[in-house]
Amino acid sequence: MLTRKALVTGYAGFLGRHLARGLRAEGFQVRVLLHRHTVPQTDFHQEVDDVIWGSIEDEDTIRRAVAGVQVVVHSAWSHTPSLAPRPTVNERAAELIINESVRAGVGWFVFISSVAVYGMRARPDAAGILESSALAEGEERNFIYPAEKIQVEHILRRYQRNGTKLGIFRPGPIFDDRKSPIKKLARMAGRSFAIGFGNGRNRMPYIHASDVVNAVVKWLKNVREDAVFNVTPTQNLRVKDWYRNWGKANGQSVTPLFVRPSVIRLLFLGVKLLKRILGRKSSADVNYALASATRDLIYSNAAIQRQLVWVDEVTARYIKPEFAQPQMTRIAMLSLSYYPNDPRVRRQAETLARDGMAVDILCLRGNGEDRFERFGQISVYRILKGSNKESLLQYLWLSTKFMIAAFLSLNRLHFKRRYRLIQVHNLPDYLVLAAMVQKLLGIPIILDLHDLSVELFESKWPCRVSGILGATLKIIERLSCGLAKQLITTSTGFRNRLLARGIPPEKITLILNTADDRIFKERLPRQFKKIEYGARLLYHGTVAPRFGLTIAIAALAQLQNSIPESTLHIFGKYDPSHRRELEAQIETLGLSDRFFFGAYLSLEEISQIISQSDIGIVPYQSDAFMDLALSTKTFEYVAMRLPVVASRLPSLTAIFDASSLQYFAPGNASDLADKIADFCLHPERRQDFVNRAATVYQQIAWPIMAQRYFNLITTQINGLTRPWKNRQFVY
Repeated sequence: MLTRKALVTGYAGFLGRHLARGLRAEGFQVRVLLHRHTVPQTDFHQEVDDVIWGSIEDEDTIRRAVAGVQVVVHSAWSHTPSLAPRPTVNERAAELIINESVRAGVGWFVFISSVAVYGMRARPDAAGILESSALAEGEERNFIYPAEKIQVEHILRRYQRNGTKLGIFRPGPIFDDRKSPIKKLARMAGRSFAIGFGNGRNRMPYIHASDVVNAVVKWLKNVREDAVFNVTPTQNLRVKDWYRNWGKANGQSVTPLFVRPSVIRLLFLGVKLLKRILGRKSSADVNYALASATRDLIYSNAAIQRQLVWVDEVTARYIKPEFAQPQMTRIAMLSLSYYPNDPRVRRQAETLARDGMAVDILCLRGNGEDRFERFGQISVYRILKGSNKESLLQYLWLSTKFMIAAFLSLNRLHFKRRYRLIQVHNLPDYLVLAAMVQKLLGIPIILDLHDLSVELFESKWPCRVSGILGATLKIIERLSCGLAKQLITTSTGFRNRLLARGIPPEKITLILNTADDRIFKERLPRQFKKIEYGARLLYHGTVAPRFGLTIAIAALAQLQNSIPESTLHIFGKYDPSHRRELEAQIETLGLSDRFFFGAYLSLEEISQIISQSDIGIVPYQSDAFMDLALSTKTFEYVAMRLPVVASRLPSLTAIFDASSLQYFAPGNASDLADKIADFCLHPERRQDFVNRAATVYQQIAWPIMAQRYFNLITTQINGLTRPWKNRQFVY
């Protein structure tokens, strides 16, 4: 099935961004409609595939936005003053979008409505308000927000039976792990106070944004007919209990405080009078705000549970956190890297989170990154600002500071979170010392050896690693491996080297760095055509001398003779001095217009680049380290059926034979150029190589590695293994 393209309106808002993330993670190509005055603060280019700039009321903008999409998710909503003339901006925009969607042949139209359409008055519905229940009427229709939602639903229904399936979703008030349902959270004297309206004893249908996204995704995947769904929790708590539980789930003790409606009315009158004195208009509707905050209603979600097999899985964790939290297995990861940029740490953390575990990651902080960020059940603590580590002294200084910061942060968090297991990602090996308190408490420590430090240091700083320093590295590696209960390594070469150093085989688990199958997957069938001009070559990852980019540049210069105008795009993390060397080499060869140096990209972004490239190159040099290491980028290229030309190194040939990857002699630019030209001129040969590589890769793909990793974790925690649930990740 071809990838469907979805338009999401309201991306600059709270729920719109959740919807865009969730749809994209489910394989949709996401287009968003943005007004230049409401651009989100984050780098949205990493989360969407396409942007249409313009107003939601502009006919030409909407026509361009819906062109070529199969799904429209309309979540945009503007604040409307209570006395605004009708039709309002929201009503006019909805009419325009549904009209253009039907004209463009859009297959599915989703509208995010609200349970506010039922009004705020108490009802006798014992089983809860159903989708077929009467909507707000009488004086309640004077409240502008529910009145607009009701009117938009009426507008959309007029376009039913025009070939476009209509899904109307009515969620309760929406929250997530960072945006709480609490009106105002104040801190005083070391305590947290949740301030709300009313008395806190009324039931409120708060729903987590992830559950709303999952409902929309399920309908889009299983839709057979038009539908209206309440998206509400199965169990409705009282407001004061919601406040307490949200605090518990986020490690806070929250004391609810509620302001009586009469006090709110007096304050509102005072503000209104002050604004009038200052010559300003007041658009707030205090009656609706109070009615909304103090309503006491139950909404039935039986229809969505029955028809879509939907459950409020994420919201349910906030219902009884005092019971749910002890059952949730908590794991801490330490990594001298950046999250979510480190693909291995991200894959493993999401593997555990999809099974219901909570993962805390202690890592470096990059420019513009928050000190704390939550991705569903993954909490990221960026405990130290990252810095350059190109030289040996810079690396040792940064890694030592990080180890100390990790030791302090881990112990502070542990006595709140009660971790069941600690996983330490090297480098450095001695980062395992940060978990010594947990080791003494009997908590299992796993050391994930991304690289072998002795061989890597010899490759990276050959003139510095000798004598005393080399011996010290070997001692540190031996002690670190001894302190860990289990080791993970990333290649057969690394495993064999560890066995040769006396590590027991039962202590080592091999988990290859294969690609995340949810991100690196073929979107459209790749076309294999003869390339006689302008081949698009790709390299991404670390850019340092051992990765052979000087060979690639020399090869590209020779390739111009057989495949003119060929280009090489490089995306990655650069050693600054080596980048200057590469730029000087390119200038000398007169190839400035044939190269593109790009920044480090997210996994989602690099997958898009791979799909647009012709050949991926892996030009690694041969040395004591590179002969053992496995290239993650090779797995990512193979997973997306991109032909690969790679150095003939033992680590790769042990997995992919010469009929799967096009190998060239390491360090030989002429051989690399010849192999690229051969691939370009023989499309059937490229296709045969891609097919055989894909067959081999299926035996080691990430779902298989994920189960192996999950078995290791559960064995260390419980002494038992079980199938990995692989539930949908919470966005």
